[in-house]
Amino acid sequence: MEVSPTNGPTVVLVHGAWADGSSWGRVIPLLMKKGVPVVAVQNPTTSLAHITDDGAGFLKLSVEGWIKDVTQDLPEDKARVLAIVQPPLAASTFGDKITKAAWRTRPNWYVVSIEDRIVSVELERRLAATLKAKTTELKAGRLSLLSQPEAVAEVILDAVTTVAAGA
Repeated sequence: MEVSPTNGPTVVLVHGAWADGSSWGRVIPLLMKKGVPVVAVQNPTTSLAHITDDGAGFLKLSVEGWIKDVTQDLPEDKARVLAIVQPPLAASTFGDKITKAAWRTRPNWYVVSIEDRIVSVELERRLAATLKAKTTELKAGRLSLLSQPEAVAEVILDAVTTVAAGA
């Protein structure tokens, strides 16, 4: 699939907790090769509502926890680097309320990493069902975007093709 920058949708990649936009570094080149315009955001990890914290109440995983539970399907040297550069996450993030959810008015795709040890796989499946998302399950840990970038890119390319066709 080749998408012209003038006629196709722009993909906006949003990272999750304990990550940043660079986490998409292995997926972005795959999308670019297909001519897909792409942006990776630097989502704040202090709060989903953009409220700053006073320095207390931030969460950070230990190196051992990071290797065992977040990056278990990546080489240990890469996992250790990611553990060191992880941004702290404000505990208050988990109580944030979103007032206007884009998923309600747009088609959705969801990748469930079935070996995720941080977020319940069943919870992810229920969320995908709530979103009425086209769901792909990968035999991967939390960071499938790093361990299986080709598979993640294929899901994104399917979304681009569908949206570009007006479905």
